[in-house]
Parts: sequence; structure tokens; C-alpha cells
Amino acid sequence: METTAKDEIPSEAGIAIGELSKLTGISTHTLRIWERRYGSPVSMRLPSGHRRYPKNEVPRLRAVALALQAGKRPSKVVSASLEELEKFLDLAHSVLGDNKNPGSINVSNQMLIEQWLEGVHKYCNQTLDNGFYAEWGRRGPLNFVQDCAGPFANKIGRGWECGELSISQEHFASERLNDFLGSMWRRINERNVGDIAVLATLPGENHSLGLQMCAVVTAITGRKIIYLGSNTPCEEIIASVSDCQASRLSISVSSSYKKQEAILCLEKIRRQLPSSIQIYVGGEGAPGNVSGVIQVSNFKDYFNLLQD
Repeated sequence: METTAKDEIPSEAGIAIGELSKLTGISTHTLRIWERRYGSPVSMRLPSGHRRYPKNEVPRLRAVALALQAGKRPSKVVSASLEELEKFLDLAHSVLGDNKNPGSINVSNQMLIEQWLEGVHKYCNQTLDNGFYAEWGRRGPLNFVQDCAGPFANKIGRGWECGELSISQEHFASERLNDFLGSMWRRINERNVGDIAVLATLPGENHSLGLQMCAVVTAITGRKIIYLGSNTPCEEIIASVSDCQASRLSISVSSSYKKQEAILCLEKIRRQLPSSIQIYVGGEGAPGNVSGVIQVSNFKDYFNLLQD
């Protein structure tokens, strides 16, 4: 957590909240919510009424940001000391291994997502749309989905669960990302002439962001997508695969979907489709113990599987 000349901590006694946000990559809105909810970071009040934060909060809050990126909840780490946070990050390093070392998290990605969250708090279409298009162009579709869209969607969900985002803000952010991903993969799909892939979620599953990201990755492999969308009855999924003569079926399952119900649905679909049809399941709620169904843990693995 070393600072560079570019990030150098100001020398005055206290740091304004905007400066603290720039140095840590945490939005000003989030910092205010944390102070109100968890009593941290603690601000000092100037005679003018403006807040100022101690300089030593910068390295601690950077560690908080890394801990959150590694999967910790705000309630567990926002008030933790720097020593406690460093112990957690060292432990996570030893458990996860070098490839998933929280210390190697791309902080610029995290700051980018914080900027988008600031746009969510302000209901700013332009911040999100311009950011999505810029990163899509800079990174390409696969890396955009893996490194930007997925983490942003997770951040939105956690923000709503923790009360850092209102329901309307969560809906606003999800719809902007949903619309962007849908428009981009459909442009690609218009030119595709490969074998057909059907994409759907299971009955009762209303979350579609994971499926939209799946559609982007499927589209860039050249396959023609038949997109059934969310909340599709099993019988309709089976019939569509058969009617379209699809060679592949991809299903997204969110964390809120009941695991046993997902297993029953997938088993039913697998039984009624020829074994020659590849079935993939992904998402935080995807079960991994369904015979004949390939569980996919991330979008890059899914992309590689589709190359076969």
C-alpha cells in the first residue's frame, strides 16, 4: 500500500472528503454512509462546519477497499484497524494462492467501479453509458464482462443488501447495464452464422444480468444466439432447443435461486434433450452436481469451452 508521487497524501492536518475519495477510490457517498452507519471513518469538524479526515485514514481505507474486493462485508471491515486488515489480506493470500491474491487486485478497476457507483447515486445516465462504452472499447468484450460488468453487478447487489444503495438506485444501475450489454451483443449477433445457442434462466428466475453477460461472451465466439430471457418454463426451454436445432444451451442461475429447485429443473432439461447437446450452467447460484451439465465458474472459462 505504498503511495506514489501522484497519490501523495496532503501535508495539511486534515483531508477533505473529496480528497479522501480520490486517494482511496471510495465514493464520497459511501464514505458518508459508512461514517453514519459504522462510525468510521471518523471526521473532525472545522469551525466552518466542513469535515476533515485524519491523514492516516488513507492507507487504512485502501486496505478496507481491498478487503471488500476480496469478499468481506462492509460491516466486518469498515471499522477494522490497519493491522487487522493487513492480517486478513495476508491470510487471504495464503488461502487463495498467488492467482487470487487480494494484494494484486487491480485498484484502477476498483476506482473505476467506484466512479460508476457515484454516477448511480446521482442517477447520471451519462456517467454510466460513457464509462461502459469507453471500457468496452479499451478492453474488448470478454475483459469488459469479466473485469468490469461482473464486479459492478456484484457491487450493485451488495450495495442494495447493505443499504448503501436504495431500491431505485439498484434498479437504475441494473437497467443501464442490462440495456448496454443487450445492445452490444445483439449488434454482434446480427453478423453471426455459427451453430445455434439458446440462452435462458429457469422458471421463477427474474435476474437477467448474468444471462446478458453470458450472451456477450457467446456472441463473440460466432454462435447465433436465441435469447429466451428470464423466467422461462423448462418445457419452453426444451422445445426451443429442439425447434431451433441448437447445439448448446446456456442457463444463468443467481444466488437467490433455490439450489434444490435449480437441480430439479436442470435434471429435467438434461433428461429430455439429446446427450449431443451441451448444457452449461453458470452464476452464483449454479449447482455443480448435475450429471451431464457443465458448471462454469467464470466467463473466461466459458469462452474457452465454447471454442471446442
